[in-house]
Amino acid sequence: MKKLLLSLVLFLTLSFIGCNEGSIESAKKVETKEFSIEPANYEIVDVKDLSRKAFGKKSFNEYSILELKSLPTNKKILYKIVMSVGVKESQIKPTVEKIINQIKFDDGDIDEIILELYSENNLSNPSDIGSAIWAPFGDLGNIDANIAKNNIREDYNINFQIKQNLDEYLTQKLKSEIKFGYTEDERKLIFKDMVQAEDKADDYERLERNKILDKLLKENIKFDDKIKEQLKVQFGKIYKISENMKNEYKSKVLIKYKITEEQESEISREAFAENWPFE
Repeated sequence: MKKLLLSLVLFLTLSFIGCNEGSIESAKKVETKEFSIEPANYEIVDVKDLSRKAFGKKSFNEYSILELKSLPTNKKILYKIVMSVGVKESQIKPTVEKIINQIKFDDGDIDEIILELYSENNLSNPSDIGSAIWAPFGDLGNIDANIAKNNIREDYNINFQIKQNLDEYLTQKLKSEIKFGYTEDERKLIFKDMVQAEDKADDYERLERNKILDKLLKENIKFDDKIKEQLKVQFGKIYKISENMKNEYKSKVLIKYKITEEQESEISREAFAENWPFE
Protein backbone atom coordinates (compact mmCIF):
# COMPACT_ATOMS: atom_id res chain seq x y z
CA MET A 1 0.00 0.00 0.00
CA LYS A 2 2.85 2.39 0.89
CA LYS A 3 4.53 1.55 -2.43
CA LEU A 4 1.29 2.33 -4.26
CA LEU A 5 0.93 5.68 -2.51
CA LEU A 6 4.59 6.52 -3.20
CA SER A 7 4.15 5.73 -6.89
CA LEU A 8 1.01 7.86 -7.05
CA VAL A 9 2.76 10.84 -5.41
CA LEU A 10 5.73 10.47 -7.78
CA PHE A 11 3.40 10.35 -10.81
CA LEU A 12 1.50 13.46 -9.73
CA THR A 13 4.75 15.33 -9.05
CA LEU A 14 6.18 14.50 -12.48
CA SER A 15 2.89 15.41 -14.14
CA PHE A 16 2.85 18.80 -12.38
CA ILE A 17 6.44 19.51 -13.39
CA GLY A 18 5.69 18.55 -16.98
CA CYS A 19 2.61 20.79 -17.09
CA ASN A 20 4.52 23.61 -15.48
CA GLU A 21 7.34 23.33 -18.02
CA GLY A 22 4.78 23.37 -20.79
CA SER A 23 3.19 26.49 -19.34
CA ILE A 24 6.57 28.20 -19.07
CA GLU A 25 7.38 27.27 -22.66
CA SER A 26 4.01 28.60 -23.82
CA ALA A 27 4.57 31.81 -21.85
CA LYS A 28 7.96 32.22 -23.52
CA LYS A 29 6.39 31.84 -26.93
CA VAL A 30 3.70 34.37 -26.09
CA GLU A 31 6.26 36.78 -24.68
CA THR A 32 8.48 36.44 -27.76
CA LYS A 33 5.55 37.06 -30.05
CA GLU A 34 4.35 39.98 -27.95
CA PHE A 35 7.70 41.77 -28.02
CA SER A 36 8.44 41.09 -31.70
CA ILE A 37 8.70 44.46 -33.47
CA GLU A 38 7.90 44.71 -37.14
CA PRO A 39 10.26 46.81 -39.30
CA ALA A 40 8.81 50.01 -40.71
CA ASN A 41 8.26 50.71 -44.39
CA TYR A 42 10.98 52.72 -46.09
CA GLU A 43 12.24 53.99 -49.43
CA ILE A 44 15.83 54.20 -50.66
CA VAL A 45 15.86 57.61 -52.36
CA ASP A 46 19.57 58.08 -53.05
CA VAL A 47 22.66 55.90 -53.36
CA LYS A 48 26.25 57.17 -53.47
CA ASP A 49 29.34 55.10 -54.17
CA LEU A 50 32.10 56.17 -51.75
CA SER A 51 34.45 53.33 -52.61
CA ARG A 52 38.22 53.75 -52.43
CA LYS A 53 41.33 51.64 -52.04
CA ALA A 54 41.41 49.41 -48.98
CA PHE A 55 44.01 51.38 -47.03
CA GLY A 56 43.07 49.93 -43.66
CA LYS A 57 44.65 51.85 -40.80
CA LYS A 58 47.55 53.04 -42.95
CA SER A 59 47.50 56.40 -44.69
CA PHE A 60 47.78 56.96 -48.43
CA ASN A 61 51.39 58.15 -48.10
CA GLU A 62 52.51 54.91 -46.45
CA TYR A 63 52.00 52.96 -49.68
CA SER A 64 54.25 52.84 -52.71
CA ILE A 65 52.76 53.32 -56.17
CA LEU A 66 53.02 49.59 -56.88
CA GLU A 67 51.32 48.75 -53.58
CA LEU A 68 48.53 51.20 -54.32
CA LYS A 69 47.92 49.61 -57.71
CA SER A 70 47.64 46.16 -56.19
CA LEU A 71 45.33 47.19 -53.33
CA PRO A 72 41.78 45.88 -53.70
CA THR A 73 38.81 48.23 -53.48
CA ASN A 74 37.02 48.95 -50.26
CA LYS A 75 33.44 48.99 -51.53
CA LYS A 76 31.69 51.59 -49.39
CA ILE A 77 28.14 52.69 -50.26
CA LEU A 78 25.99 55.43 -48.74
CA TYR A 79 22.20 54.96 -48.78
CA LYS A 80 19.76 57.73 -47.99
CA ILE A 81 16.53 56.29 -46.61
CA VAL A 82 13.15 57.96 -46.10
CA MET A 83 11.20 56.22 -43.35
CA SER A 84 7.43 55.87 -43.51
CA VAL A 85 5.14 58.34 -41.75
CA GLY A 86 4.35 57.18 -38.22
CA VAL A 87 7.60 55.24 -37.73
CA LYS A 88 8.47 54.59 -34.08
CA GLU A 89 11.89 54.68 -32.43
CA SER A 90 11.53 51.01 -31.52
CA GLN A 91 11.27 50.18 -35.25
CA ILE A 92 14.50 51.86 -36.30
CA LYS A 93 16.93 49.09 -35.35
CA PRO A 94 14.93 46.19 -36.85
CA THR A 95 14.34 48.27 -39.98
CA VAL A 96 18.04 49.10 -40.32
CA GLU A 97 18.93 45.43 -39.82
CA LYS A 98 16.44 44.45 -42.52
CA ILE A 99 17.88 47.00 -44.96
CA ILE A 100 21.48 45.99 -44.33
CA ASN A 101 20.71 42.27 -44.58
CA GLN A 102 19.01 42.85 -47.94
CA ILE A 103 21.96 44.92 -49.22
CA LYS A 104 24.43 42.22 -48.13
CA PHE A 105 22.28 39.55 -49.76
CA ASP A 106 22.23 41.48 -53.05
CA ASP A 107 25.95 42.30 -53.01
CA GLY A 108 28.32 40.04 -51.14
CA ASP A 109 31.33 42.19 -52.06
CA ILE A 110 30.18 45.29 -50.21
CA ASP A 111 32.57 46.13 -47.35
CA GLU A 112 31.02 49.15 -45.61
CA ILE A 113 27.44 50.37 -45.52
CA ILE A 114 26.31 53.81 -44.38
CA LEU A 115 22.63 54.57 -43.89
CA GLU A 116 21.25 58.06 -43.40
CA LEU A 117 17.66 58.03 -42.16
CA TYR A 118 15.17 60.80 -42.96
CA SER A 119 11.59 61.48 -41.91
CA GLU A 120 10.81 63.15 -45.25
CA ASN A 121 12.22 63.36 -48.76
CA ASN A 122 14.18 66.55 -48.20
CA LEU A 123 17.79 65.53 -48.65
CA SER A 124 19.10 69.11 -48.57
CA ASN A 125 18.91 68.93 -44.77
CA PRO A 126 20.91 66.56 -42.54
CA SER A 127 19.28 63.23 -41.74
CA ASP A 128 16.93 63.94 -38.85
CA ILE A 129 16.12 60.41 -37.68
CA GLY A 130 19.68 59.16 -37.41
CA SER A 131 22.27 57.02 -39.14
CA ALA A 132 23.83 53.58 -39.04
CA ILE A 133 27.17 52.11 -40.08
CA TRP A 134 27.82 48.47 -40.90
CA ALA A 135 31.56 47.85 -40.74
CA PRO A 136 34.22 46.04 -38.68
CA PHE A 137 33.65 47.04 -35.05
CA GLY A 138 30.93 49.41 -36.32
CA ASP A 139 33.52 52.00 -37.44
CA LEU A 140 34.60 53.17 -40.87
CA GLY A 141 38.23 52.96 -41.94
CA ASN A 142 39.03 49.40 -40.84
CA ILE A 143 38.90 47.74 -44.27
CA ASP A 144 42.35 46.46 -45.21
CA ALA A 145 43.40 44.45 -48.24
CA ASN A 146 42.72 41.11 -46.57
CA ILE A 147 39.15 42.02 -45.58
CA ALA A 148 38.31 43.53 -48.97
CA LYS A 149 39.86 40.76 -51.06
CA ASN A 150 38.55 37.79 -49.10
CA ASN A 151 35.24 39.28 -47.89
CA ILE A 152 36.07 38.53 -44.28
CA ARG A 153 33.06 39.50 -42.20
CA GLU A 154 34.27 38.68 -38.70
CA ASP A 155 33.96 41.46 -36.10
CA TYR A 156 31.33 43.24 -38.17
CA ASN A 157 28.50 44.97 -36.34
CA ILE A 158 26.07 47.86 -36.74
CA ASN A 159 26.72 51.18 -35.05
CA PHE A 160 23.43 53.05 -34.54
CA GLN A 161 23.14 56.82 -34.07
CA ILE A 162 19.47 57.61 -33.38
CA LYS A 163 18.09 61.04 -32.52
CA GLN A 164 17.26 61.44 -28.86
CA ASN A 165 13.56 61.50 -27.98
CA LEU A 166 12.80 60.46 -31.55
CA ASP A 167 9.14 59.58 -30.94
CA GLU A 168 8.49 62.96 -29.35
CA TYR A 169 10.32 64.74 -32.20
CA LEU A 170 8.39 62.91 -34.93
CA THR A 171 5.05 63.46 -33.19
CA GLN A 172 5.71 67.18 -32.85
CA LYS A 173 6.96 67.37 -36.44
CA LEU A 174 3.83 65.68 -37.72
CA LYS A 175 1.64 68.06 -35.71
CA SER A 176 3.50 71.09 -37.04
CA GLU A 177 3.01 69.91 -40.60
CA ILE A 178 -0.78 69.91 -40.19
CA LYS A 179 -2.04 73.48 -39.99
CA PHE A 180 -5.67 74.53 -40.07
CA GLY A 181 -6.50 70.93 -40.93
CA TYR A 182 -4.31 70.91 -44.06
CA THR A 183 -0.98 69.27 -44.88
CA GLU A 184 1.86 71.30 -46.35
CA ASP A 185 1.00 70.17 -49.89
CA GLU A 186 -2.62 71.19 -49.37
CA ARG A 187 -1.55 74.57 -48.00
CA LYS A 188 0.60 75.05 -51.08
CA LEU A 189 -2.52 74.47 -53.18
CA ILE A 190 -4.44 77.07 -51.12
CA PHE A 191 -1.61 79.55 -51.68
CA LYS A 192 -1.66 78.91 -55.43
CA ASP A 193 -5.42 79.52 -55.52
CA MET A 194 -4.97 82.79 -53.67
CA VAL A 195 -2.24 83.87 -56.08
CA GLN A 196 -4.43 83.00 -59.05
CA ALA A 197 -7.30 85.02 -57.53
CA GLU A 198 -5.06 88.07 -57.22
CA ASP A 199 -3.59 87.55 -60.69
CA LYS A 200 -7.07 87.41 -62.21
CA ALA A 201 -7.95 90.80 -60.73
CA ASP A 202 -4.54 92.25 -61.63
CA ASP A 203 -4.96 91.05 -65.21
CA TYR A 204 -8.29 92.89 -65.44
CA GLU A 205 -6.67 96.12 -64.17
CA ARG A 206 -3.76 95.86 -66.60
CA LEU A 207 -5.98 95.13 -69.63
CA GLU A 208 -8.39 98.00 -68.87
CA ARG A 209 -5.56 100.49 -68.41
CA ASN A 210 -3.93 99.32 -71.64
CA LYS A 211 -7.23 99.80 -73.52
CA ILE A 212 -7.37 103.45 -72.45
CA LEU A 213 -3.72 104.07 -73.30
CA ASP A 214 -4.03 102.36 -76.67
CA LYS A 215 -7.04 104.54 -77.53
CA LEU A 216 -5.14 107.70 -76.67
CA LEU A 217 -2.16 106.63 -78.75
CA LYS A 218 -4.33 105.80 -81.76
CA GLU A 219 -6.02 109.21 -81.58
CA ASN A 220 -2.65 110.96 -81.13
CA ILE A 221 -3.95 112.82 -78.09
CA LYS A 222 -1.40 115.00 -76.36
CA PHE A 223 -0.62 114.01 -72.77
CA ASP A 224 -1.18 117.39 -71.16
CA ASP A 225 -2.18 118.05 -67.55
CA LYS A 226 -5.88 117.73 -68.36
CA ILE A 227 -5.44 114.30 -69.96
CA LYS A 228 -3.20 113.19 -67.10
CA GLU A 229 -5.87 114.18 -64.59
CA GLN A 230 -8.50 112.27 -66.59
CA LEU A 231 -6.23 109.20 -66.67
CA LYS A 232 -5.74 109.44 -62.93
CA VAL A 233 -9.51 109.37 -62.38
CA GLN A 234 -10.08 106.54 -64.87
CA PHE A 235 -7.23 104.46 -63.49
CA GLY A 236 -8.56 105.03 -59.98
CA LYS A 237 -11.95 103.65 -60.97
CA ILE A 238 -10.31 100.62 -62.62
CA TYR A 239 -8.20 100.05 -59.49
CA LYS A 240 -11.30 100.06 -57.25
CA ILE A 241 -13.05 97.54 -59.52
CA SER A 242 -9.91 95.40 -59.52
CA GLU A 243 -9.72 95.50 -55.71
CA ASN A 244 -13.38 94.52 -55.41
CA MET A 245 -12.79 91.63 -57.82
CA LYS A 246 -9.74 90.57 -55.84
CA ASN A 247 -11.69 90.54 -52.57
CA GLU A 248 -14.51 88.60 -54.23
CA TYR A 249 -12.16 85.97 -55.68
CA LYS A 250 -10.23 85.63 -52.39
CA SER A 251 -13.49 85.23 -50.48
CA LYS A 252 -14.41 82.32 -52.72
CA VAL A 253 -11.08 80.67 -51.90
CA LEU A 254 -11.63 81.20 -48.16
CA ILE A 255 -15.10 79.68 -48.41
CA LYS A 256 -13.83 76.79 -50.52
CA TYR A 257 -11.19 75.80 -47.93
CA LYS A 258 -13.12 77.00 -44.87
CA ILE A 259 -10.30 79.17 -43.55
CA THR A 260 -10.23 82.70 -42.12
CA GLU A 261 -8.37 85.73 -43.48
CA GLU A 262 -5.89 85.40 -40.60
CA GLN A 263 -5.21 81.78 -41.53
CA GLU A 264 -4.80 82.73 -45.19
CA SER A 265 -2.31 85.44 -44.18
CA GLU A 266 -0.33 82.92 -42.14
CA ILE A 267 -0.27 80.49 -45.07
CA SER A 268 1.01 83.32 -47.30
CA ARG A 269 3.76 84.16 -44.79
CA GLU A 270 4.75 80.51 -44.68
CA ALA A 271 4.78 80.41 -48.50
CA PHE A 272 7.16 83.35 -48.80
CA ALA A 273 9.37 82.10 -45.97
CA GLU A 274 9.66 78.66 -47.59
CA ASN A 275 9.87 79.96 -51.18
CA TRP A 276 6.84 78.03 -52.38
CA PRO A 277 6.21 78.20 -56.15
CA PHE A 278 3.53 80.60 -57.33
CA GLU A 279 2.26 78.26 -60.03
